[in-house]
Amino acid sequence: MSNDVEGVVLENAVEGAVGAKVVTDKLFSVVKDVEVGLSVVLGGTTLTVEALASLKEGEVLALDQLSTEPVDVMLNGELIARGSIVVVDDNFGIKLTEVSEF
Repeated sequence: MSNDVEGVVLENAVEGAVGAKVVTDKLFSVVKDVEVGLSVVLGGTTLTVEALASLKEGEVLALDQLSTEPVDVMLNGELIARGSIVVVDDNFGIKLTEVSEF
């Protein structure tokens, strides 16, 4: 991996202006290869510390969400999309049904 850093000048960028598209494209070209972690939240539950400590392999935890409800797709703790769980071959996937504008 290269440690070279390329500067991006953002001055005079006005949303909707023709030049703003160039600045946005330039900025995107700088960050487009940055890896980010996404999480998919199926639901949650609340346990006491005692119940948590006594969990054993094979136990099932009920979540507070129905299997038919959309799951949340999170980026750094922020909701960015919702979708439904699908199975592709032997893998789980998410079919996006809503995507936030960002």
